[in-house]
Amino acid sequence: MPAQTPSRSEPPRRRRAVLWLAIGTFLLFAISISQTAFNLKFIQPESNELGYAALSGLIFLLLLAITFVLLRNLLKLYGDRRLGVVGSKFRARMVLMVLLLSLLPVIAQFGFARLLLNRSIDKWFSRPVEEVRKDPGRTHTRKPSRSQHLQRYAVLLPRAISLLHVVSSIAMKQLCKEVS
Repeated sequence: MPAQTPSRSEPPRRRRAVLWLAIGTFLLFAISISQTAFNLKFIQPESNELGYAALSGLIFLLLLAITFVLLRNLLKLYGDRRLGVVGSKFRARMVLMVLLLSLLPVIAQFGFARLLLNRSIDKWFSRPVEEVRKDPGRTHTRKPSRSQHLQRYAVLLPRAISLLHVVSSIAMKQLCKEVS
C-alpha cells in the first residue's frame, strides 16, 4: 500500500495543535500587555493571587508534560537498545550527555543558593546577637565593641519598625485616596 500524504485542504493534527498553541500564546501575551500598557480597571484584579495560582498551575502542568515526554523518549530509547536498532547505542550516549549537561547548571544553582541561604541565616542569627540579648548592659572597653553596636541596633530596631509602620500606613491611606 502506498503511504498516504496529508492533503493541503485539511491540516494534520500536529499542525492544528501548533496553531492552537500559537493562538493561545498570542492571546496570553496580548492580555499581559494590555494589563500593563493600559489602565483598564476591569482587567486588573485587586490582588494577584489568582494570577499567581494560575501561573503556578501552568508551570506544574508544563513540568508534567516535559517529564512525560522525557520518560517516553527514554523508554523508546531503552526499547531500541534492547532490540539492537542501528545507532541506538550512539543515541543513548548522546541523550545521556545532554541530560548531564542540562542537569549540571541546575545542581550548581541549587548548591549556590543553599550555601548563600545558610550563610545569610548564620549572619542574621549570629552568636553576638544572642549575647547582647542576654546581657545588654555589659561593656568592656571605651571604644564601642561589636556587641555594643549590636545592642544599640537591638534598641533602635523596634523604634525603626514602628516608624516604618506609621509611614507605610500613611502612604497606603494616601495611595487609596488617589486610586479612588
